[in-house]
Amino acid sequence: MDQNKFFQKLLIQPINNLINDIIENVIILSPIKNAKYKRNVQYTIKDYVIGIIDVVKNYSSWNSYKGAMNKDTLRLKFNEWSKLGIFEYTYKKSLTKYLKTAKRTEELKYQTIDSTFIEDINGSKYSTYSGIYKRRKGEASKGIKITSLVTTKGIPISVNINQAHNYDTTLLPDVINKCVINCNTKKYYKHNRYKQYLLADSGYDSKLIHQKLIKKGYIPIIKQNKRNIKNKKLIRVFNNKQKEIYRKRKIIENYHSWIKKFPKIKSLYERNIEYYKGLLFVGISIIINRRIINNKKK
Repeated sequence: MDQNKFFQKLLIQPINNLINDIIENVIILSPIKNAKYKRNVQYTIKDYVIGIIDVVKNYSSWNSYKGAMNKDTLRLKFNEWSKLGIFEYTYKKSLTKYLKTAKRTEELKYQTIDSTFIEDINGSKYSTYSGIYKRRKGEASKGIKITSLVTTKGIPISVNINQAHNYDTTLLPDVINKCVINCNTKKYYKHNRYKQYLLADSGYDSKLIHQKLIKKGYIPIIKQNKRNIKNKKLIRVFNNKQKEIYRKRKIIENYHSWIKKFPKIKSLYERNIEYYKGLLFVGISIIINRRIINNKKK
């Protein structure tokens, strides 16, 4: 295939595949109130899906939407589908499809966990202040945390949204337990080739976290939190292999930059956090579907 044609396909086909998946999931999950009742329908399911993807990719506010459909009609349909879990279901199906195109053991070998801050713009009741994230010196920002566990190539296999004031160490167990696939960490724990590492920064460093990860079957590579360590003998130093592995942690920073390229995800405009989750899952599904096409090309 000509390289230019391939890049065009990379931009178009993933979105088309995602549109078809969401339509299929709407049919599966959206209840029909009365199969005998028929009325003139102004918009098709596909019209709504295209409008929703357009908003996620190009607009920060529903009010800014400039498509043919009424913005309030589109927003209400999106809210309805979010409550039904259609977008989360789509993300899980996209992830399953992706793993079929990848070498699973290589994809899961180096997993990384971290959080990114999303500033609240519109006064969500769910958001909280955090002293770590500051708009300017002396002024704490209000928002939420997205904590994700990603694969070697930056594909999220667990995504949690939490209030910004939570510490990373308290969030890790829930993120690991809610992983949407079975990583078989215990099966490969003693297998030199396929054992799985979990990489994290010093915000996740604690004895309890290390114990839980080892019990789960992971090899933890976590940067030590040296705060309040007075005895230098207690300071851990990575060996050369650990240093090389830890460098792979940068993939999660790439992942955070990918999701923040979507204007509707970069900041929190939704007052209901469930609707923001729906937007996030749409954005992640776009990323995964792009990667599926890329893998098939190889």
